[in-house]
Amino acid sequence: MKMSANNAKQADVLTSAAALPNSLGTRPASGSAQVRRPGAAADAAAGPPYEMKAMFEAECIPRLRARVPVQHIATRTFKMAMMPESQVDARSRRSTKPTPTSRPRFLAGAGEIQLHLRCRKDSQPEAEARVEELSEKIEDELADSIFSRKGETIEQNRQLICCRCGA
Repeated sequence: MKMSANNAKQADVLTSAAALPNSLGTRPASGSAQVRRPGAAADAAAGPPYEMKAMFEAECIPRLRARVPVQHIATRTFKMAMMPESQVDARSRRSTKPTPTSRPRFLAGAGEIQLHLRCRKDSQPEAEARVEELSEKIEDELADSIFSRKGETIEQNRQLICCRCGA
């Protein structure tokens, strides 16, 4: 029997990649295709979500673990109101300096500014300790505008004093 064009298409694998088995279907994934960045590689999986998820867990995750070192990351998100992003940025920089392993990120919108702290260290306790240290500095500097330290919305945080006037 001659293979139909739609079946032949399912057998395509990227030229620089290895075929990764698909235990739930006929379409293989492409593993470790070379990309244009030195030292980078990409795995590609197609098919219905249940096939892609199974291939990712069985084939891609072990390959990633072999290529990428374990990273210990700790995060903290502060939400602030009644202050523009530029002031949050300027004031937070007084007490925290970006480094290759820890840096603040800002997200403005929906009536709030989010300041995301992320720290990467050799162990999880070290990462948590560094995020805690930075968090204390952020809280000291921006306490007058912080309404969330754990991701709650302004409506969920019942401790916020209306317009700072105490009403």
